[in-house]
Amino acid sequence: MKKNILRNLFVLSIGVLLSTGAMAQASGRQGGGMQERAQQQLETYKTELTLTDEQVAKLKEINKQNMEEMRALRSSSSTDRTKMEEIRKKHQEAIRAILTEEQQAKFDAMQQDQKQERRGGRRSGN
Repeated sequence: MKKNILRNLFVLSIGVLLSTGAMAQASGRQGGGMQERAQQQLETYKTELTLTDEQVAKLKEINKQNMEEMRALRSSSSTDRTKMEEIRKKHQEAIRAILTEEQQAKFDAMQQDQKQERRGGRRSGN
């Protein structure tokens, strides 16, 4: 009987340790989330907007500056939504500035689609 209890306790302890490790790894991935999203966004823009190598280089720099501004805002313990919105708009304007007119139209459409997705998807009849 004692052996069964000890064995069950041991198995339970191993399970707790493994799940704690998995949770720590998952939260570690979220920490790099901003960079990962920026990289995914870059790849999407590169493909969808058919960016040139020069535009990709400029976009990387724009994204880097944006991340630095957002980090600075977050590190100041500020959750000033107005300031975040200003940074976001500045970022979008900087991106639009490096695009051709045709690319700008596609970019604007992509932004509109993303906005609708964040609001719960497309709604018919609206």
